[in-house]
Amino acid sequence: MRPRGPWPPAAAALLVLGTLTACTWTPPEASCALPSSAPTAAATEGPAPDGKSVKVVQQGYSIAPNNEVLMGAILANTSTFIAYRTRIRFRPLDAQHRPEAPSSEPAMAFQEIPVVLPGQRIGVGARQLVTRNDAGAPMRVTSFEIEIGPIHWLPPEALPGYRPVTAALVRVERPRPMQPYYRTFTYDEKSTNCTDLTDRGAGIVLRNGHGTIIGGTHPLTMGSNAGRTCWQGSSQQTAQPLHEIRVPFDEARTEIYPYCDVDRPPHMGGSVAPFN
Repeated sequence: MRPRGPWPPAAAALLVLGTLTACTWTPPEASCALPSSAPTAAATEGPAPDGKSVKVVQQGYSIAPNNEVLMGAILANTSTFIAYRTRIRFRPLDAQHRPEAPSSEPAMAFQEIPVVLPGQRIGVGARQLVTRNDAGAPMRVTSFEIEIGPIHWLPPEALPGYRPVTAALVRVERPRPMQPYYRTFTYDEKSTNCTDLTDRGAGIVLRNGHGTIIGGTHPLTMGSNAGRTCWQGSSQQTAQPLHEIRVPFDEARTEIYPYCDVDRPPHMGGSVAPFN
């Protein structure tokens, strides 16, 4: 089992509580070929060697009464190479395609997806309170875009046996009577990898009753001995965002995508460092 290092300050954005009685754990396999550190020496930056990329295949947003924008999307890796530590940036836009003022962009606008296997689809989400555009004028959001890159491209053999960790929604609850829009998300998580992985948060995608994406969010998870987030085996997790979701959505259609890495990257700092 790998040692756990200190969590970055942003990790306070979400608390994930594990139910110990719902956990199963398997010791790492002696023949596990997954690396214990990032295989960046084998990576190629820039365009994928086969000319493909990671693309947005679905997206949607909603605006809450307080001008808070919830954005969600599904990304797909169209390459035959592994997309490793893909940087993304959420950018709300007004009718003139002007983005929000950079000085007011929150940390959640900048994220990093640890692993997207060839052909895999993965969900991403962000929450942003928008006030003014980059010209300093009050901003009314009419769309958003996701900037993708840089990406480290790995040959498939660089992460032998890596499998996406899955999450199946169990229930959505409202534990705070004084905050009716506050919800928690309990889900069953399963990892069939040959060793424990490192938690890098989760993408949450929200849909309406017709299945259309209407937003998303990406709070970080906090691992614990009970939670075992991204560890081998099965566990039940409860994601507790520290914000209300003030837009209507079909709770049963909520999608949760755990982000699991082989190790935690060094803290980079700066205004465009990944939130996770």
